[in-house]
Amino acid sequence: MTALSLEEELGSGKSLVAVEAPAGCGKTYEAVGFTARMAVERRRTLILTHTHAARSEFLSRAPTGHRPFVRVRTLDGFICEIAAAYHLGLGLPQDVMSWAVERKNGYEDLAVRVAKLLTRFPMISKRLSTFHPLIVCDEHQDANADQDAVISSLRAAGSRIRIFADPMQNIFGPRKPLSDGLCELWARAVESADSCKRLSTPHRWERGGCSELGAWTLVARERLSRGGSIDLRGGLPASVVVATVSNVAKRRLEFQFDRDDRQPIDSFIKASDSLMVLTRFNDTASSLRSVFNRRIPLWEGQVRKHLQAFTASMEQSEGDGPGLAAAVVEFVRNTTVGLSQSAFGNALMEEVATGCLRKRRGRPLKIQGLAQELLARPNHQGACSLLLELRRLLRHDPQFRGAKIDRYREFRDAVSLGKSESLKSGIESLQRLSLFSVPKPPPLSISTIHKAKGLECTDVAILPCDRNGFRDDWQSRCLLYVGLSRATSRLLLVVSRDDPSPLLDY
Repeated sequence: MTALSLEEELGSGKSLVAVEAPAGCGKTYEAVGFTARMAVERRRTLILTHTHAARSEFLSRAPTGHRPFVRVRTLDGFICEIAAAYHLGLGLPQDVMSWAVERKNGYEDLAVRVAKLLTRFPMISKRLSTFHPLIVCDEHQDANADQDAVISSLRAAGSRIRIFADPMQNIFGPRKPLSDGLCELWARAVESADSCKRLSTPHRWERGGCSELGAWTLVARERLSRGGSIDLRGGLPASVVVATVSNVAKRRLEFQFDRDDRQPIDSFIKASDSLMVLTRFNDTASSLRSVFNRRIPLWEGQVRKHLQAFTASMEQSEGDGPGLAAAVVEFVRNTTVGLSQSAFGNALMEEVATGCLRKRRGRPLKIQGLAQELLARPNHQGACSLLLELRRLLRHDPQFRGAKIDRYREFRDAVSLGKSESLKSGIESLQRLSLFSVPKPPPLSISTIHKAKGLECTDVAILPCDRNGFRDDWQSRCLLYVGLSRATSRLLLVVSRDDPSPLLDY
């Protein structure tokens, strides 16, 4: 369809307009352009995304001169805002976000409660629609039934809804597709929409990228969506590199390869100034740090699971020095490398338990100094002060050479909690900051495909492409497609020699 006809549809008075497009074919471009036009006309627009990466992408492209008329939130964050306003009626504490974060499936439970609230009290939806007359829903195929019900309630109350989706990017949740490849929720949305438009021009690769890679990516999408596999046996564009390796790692989900297999991979990475190394599992992403000699940092996104566990342990161990020491040791174990349990963790625990009474020198003396931070202040401030001093030692002290912080942002956020008088206020401060921050990955980074969704990068490497990571199921097909469609210029697929993914013909 033409850009003019889509612009007319989005700007019309229709209650619901659905736009379907493959990755890189203009969903974000059209959504941002439409939002900018509405802002120029001083019409308020709310943009709802499913990931913080996508939210950052919208914020980076949003029209700066008209920010008061544009709000960008994650859908979970928006539902939290509604729940916080009506927390008493929902039987929730005022700090709804902390409540959701601390519980397994907390955000899903929150969506259930808010959907029921809006259904039972339509006057709340009416008030919300007054503040949000125009709502743009990005990647709506990732919404669950209750999140969709919240949006539907606002539509019924008068908000105009514009939803953008790609069924082949449905990577959050195990929802199975219908026979035509559409997820059920998106199929219902298309059916109930006043109009549905489809985009097919690969803008991502035409504006400064590799057009041959864009055309190949669309062909790969078509094959995956129809239950087929991607043919790597010939006819590949020069921008697609395939390397075969054997995984010699001993532990499940970790990845290592022999020196003889390195050359094509190292050559690809050495030639790149902008690269994302993508994999399916968090444990695999962590193990890839050592594969590349720790020269490529992990991109953590907005998720801070180790920090969340650390704050929960500190809250339970307030005033308990040994308990706080155990919390610190576990957090350090998960966010650093080179600080072993025997050489660091046990030593710190012993110093706290014995009151730092023994005479020490060298590295044990430095660890004793860390323990004294906890003994002086057996609370979150003492624990965070310990981490601050440990960070200094790791940076500058030769006795800690070889040990490094692996998850720098998570470690940094933990240190910042010590600036607050109470642990609760520190957590709330970090949560407020996350609402307005615009995190972007560094030029070279390792990440999971889930965290990279909504981003794009000049070069992308996907590894390992084996049966464990990419089985022959719908979610694996979507994950592989999301990963390879992040690249704008070059793509490297590292295929398992011994157990290749059935989604690749090699």
